[in-house]
Amino acid sequence: INSDLTVEGGVFRTIPNFLSKSIRVVGLEGQRSALQFSGGEILGEVEIQNTDAAVHGGRIASVVTESSTFAMSSGVVLSMTASKSQIDLNGGELANLVASASVINLASTALGSYELLDGSALNVREGANLGPETRFEGDFSVALDGGEIGDFADFSGIEFTMESGKLGFASRFREGSNARISGGLLQNRLRLDPGAILELVVQDASLDGVAIDFGDFSLIEISERGGEVLTGYLLDGSAFRLDLRGPQITDLDGVLAGSTLRLGIPSPASAGALAIAGLGVCRRRRPAAACRRPDGA
Repeated sequence: INSDLTVEGGVFRTIPNFLSKSIRVVGLEGQRSALQFSGGEILGEVEIQNTDAAVHGGRIASVVTESSTFAMSSGVVLSMTASKSQIDLNGGELANLVASASVINLASTALGSYELLDGSALNVREGANLGPETRFEGDFSVALDGGEIGDFADFSGIEFTMESGKLGFASRFREGSNARISGGLLQNRLRLDPGAILELVVQDASLDGVAIDFGDFSLIEISERGGEVLTGYLLDGSAFRLDLRGPQITDLDGVLAGSTLRLGIPSPASAGALAIAGLGVCRRRRPAAACRRPDGA
């Protein structure tokens, strides 16, 4: 079909030698449409609304989604614009992605450039590798669960969580970022800028080799910034090390003055949730003046 094609309602399936200038698939009121693309080539744009689409091969120049789901296991898409959609990327290649108010589940698809807007969420899963020097900036969240974010990652104003996977060497959290890490491989030379927040969920931790006593609390704030070294094990058993830096920092890494660093441990009293501590970190042989509550008291 070397022409434009519009499908309203029902299911549309392609065959390997399919050829079209463009396709528009629209779900009717109360009835979602379905598009299954398994081969051939679309030279122009695929536009889907209220539709469940799956791509298992072939080549598409451009995809535009609205209030839809899009799953990709193989094939090539050169450009995608998504709005209020769920995008599942499990294979193939997507060269460019712009998404707003959407959820992106990234696994083994090779993803080129991308821009996430308006409260979108990026879930980096097993098989995904975002490569070095990736910059995350804007009003969206990133969850790392089994995938990999390469060295020198840069987070600015981002909500970030990590339960497993790998966060690369010399990653940086800038002002406005809020990170929570409970597992995975946390590479050395992480930097936490003034105005950034990092919470580590741990089994145990030490300052300069002296164990931290959590007492009756499950969340404490580390206020030291005098060159101390914080080490320990995350909830999944992965080791970590952070350098706590003073205001005259000249190195490119470390937890800097003006940032917020918290440690949490599972609280049996709260059925695994983290209860807010009423006392700052009081480690053995550490002056009480170094301790403060998470609320600053």
